[in-house]
Amino acid sequence: MHSRVEKIYENLEEKIDLIYIENGSCPDINFLYLTEAESGIFEGCVALAYPDSVEIVVSLLEEESAKKTGKKMYVFKKREERKEILKKMLNVDKIGINAKNFSYEAYRKLKEITKAEIVDVSGALSKARLVKEKDEIEKIRDDFVLFNEKNMENYFVGYGSFSFKTYMDLRRNVDDFTKMY
Repeated sequence: MHSRVEKIYENLEEKIDLIYIENGSCPDINFLYLTEAESGIFEGCVALAYPDSVEIVVSLLEEESAKKTGKKMYVFKKREERKEILKKMLNVDKIGINAKNFSYEAYRKLKEITKAEIVDVSGALSKARLVKEKDEIEKIRDDFVLFNEKNMENYFVGYGSFSFKTYMDLRRNVDDFTKMY
């Protein structure tokens, strides 16, 4: 089984030193994909994906959530600290970004702290996320079952129209979905 980072790097069209994913005011799903974080908003935080590892630059507010990922992390209290941390880490030749979710303002600020060439790697990110690993499939299945069970409970409690046949029909739909994976 390949790591998520390895899958992304295998899909790159050109060699890069690292992938820079910033969770700005508009969250980037690739941040959670790379860090494998299960909770937290991570606004203003950055994931740096190297060919063999992922490191996270996080605010003090997100430190506890970031610890749960097991990734190496750098914690900042103020934006100026974040900028200094990133300046040291981005002393490379070529950086990949998810241009589909990267604002011009974010690009401009990135160019202020690095001289690296910046290239779009959104295609490689998308391709890597298309094929699910076994653990990802199990998580999807578990979340789907949990979501539907809670919704079934809410439906029956909310409308007071519990029918064993209706429940079994919904349950069968859940089972059919989970068998697809």
